[in-house]
Amino acid sequence: MDGKLSRIRGMPYRFQRREPVRKGFQRIACMQSDALLEVVAEDAHEARKHIKMLRALVHLFRNGLDEERREAAVAAMRELAHALAPSREADVRLETFSALITRSGSYLPRGGANVRRHLEAEAKSGRGRMLDGKDLEWVRETCEEIREQMSELHPKHGGWRAMEAGLRRVYTHGRKAAEKPIGALSDEDRHEWRREVKDLWNFARMLEGVKPGKMRQFILELDTLAELLGDDRDLCLLERHLRERGWLTSGLEKMIHQGRDALYSELSRLGAILYEDKAREFVGRVKKWWKGWR
Repeated sequence: MDGKLSRIRGMPYRFQRREPVRKGFQRIACMQSDALLEVVAEDAHEARKHIKMLRALVHLFRNGLDEERREAAVAAMRELAHALAPSREADVRLETFSALITRSGSYLPRGGANVRRHLEAEAKSGRGRMLDGKDLEWVRETCEEIREQMSELHPKHGGWRAMEAGLRRVYTHGRKAAEKPIGALSDEDRHEWRREVKDLWNFARMLEGVKPGKMRQFILELDTLAELLGDDRDLCLLERHLRERGWLTSGLEKMIHQGRDALYSELSRLGAILYEDKAREFVGRVKKWWKGWR
């Protein structure tokens, strides 16, 4: 990793005390855009993290941003994230399968050894397949486009007003999902909940300075919830992939369902803790911390 990227990653992706909010928005957007361009050719997974941070930044300020430019930036991020996904998906399926077998005491059900060989072959053929030649050129051009689009986004409002509606929106959506029984949420509902949790996690990271101790704990718990939802999503996609390929045996299907069931109680418990407060109470508390910090 070169010195430039080390410096970029070493700088805080959070608002600074007494820093004008508009300036903070532009600084974070610039840092994330530069970091994305630096890593995209070598690390698709890391690049997708920067895309998610940029998307969260836009969501936090969405009500005060020019709608046409905002949607153009989000569309470019979505297209890039989608293009980067295949280089990672095969590895994730293999990792998910291996973790599932490990949790089952290394027991391989009938047909499991063949499935593992298939998944290993897919992962091997998928690594690095995406980013070469014209594909790499397109990816870099899209990163440059995103950087330019983000530089042209300027929040209409300053101070707490610029972020309040975005924070309330994401927290409210996440709370609605947390209030429902896990079994009542479809696979896509849980996937969407994970997106809201990741956005709130990124919001909390950007606002960490307002109350470092409490915000760090909140960040850690949100990270745990997002990881659990991610594990559930990975098992869902593994089952779907195996079924489409004709590789899903009854034994593997049972193991996958058991693995997902094991996640549900912890998802319910942690969701209830993190979304205990109503949106008005949560946003009001963060606002109070913000005002005191500034």
